[in-house]
Amino acid sequence: MQARLCIRELQAKRKSFKKKVKHLLGKLEEERILRKCREHQKDQGFIEDLMKELGRERRSRQRIKNLNTSLVSRLANAKLSADRFMKTYEEERKNRRFMEHVCNELAEHIGENKAELKALKRESMKIIDELEGERKMLQIAEVWREERIQMKLIDAKLALEDKYHQVNKLITDVETFLRSRFATLDMLDLRKAELILQEVKSLNIQEIEEFS
Repeated sequence: MQARLCIRELQAKRKSFKKKVKHLLGKLEEERILRKCREHQKDQGFIEDLMKELGRERRSRQRIKNLNTSLVSRLANAKLSADRFMKTYEEERKNRRFMEHVCNELAEHIGENKAELKALKRESMKIIDELEGERKMLQIAEVWREERIQMKLIDAKLALEDKYHQVNKLITDVETFLRSRFATLDMLDLRKAELILQEVKSLNIQEIEEFS
């Protein structure tokens, strides 16, 4: 009986122990599942972080790609600009050399013609002096000619004034003569005397006065 009681107690302890073990195993399983869930969540967060990082890397790579494309385009433009600049530089250098060559030739020609230019300058100054002398002589001759003309005009004026006085005296004398002989002259002589007086008065005395 004692052995049976001991067996029963042992069996009861065994059942109790099994229950505890089962309960412990259940808790362990729950903890394992919970741990797996936490690990899964952690892994999921890590994966999400990796996805976000991957997205950032993709965007960064796209920006870098765009930047590279822009840099390639700028590099190509810079290369074209450099080619154009070098071409322009070469043309400018050739033009500068050509201009230097032309300037050197001009300097040589100027040096060769310097003596000739000096001689031409002296000759020009001599011609200018001669022309200046001729101009002064012409001015003097023109003054003399004007003076001769003025003297001739004065002589003509005096002569015309003398003729003017003579004509006036003649008209006065004729009128006096006609008045003194008016009673003794016949009609024919009187008519002739009047015609002579009209001819004398018909002289252009006004033009003589204006000229005087």
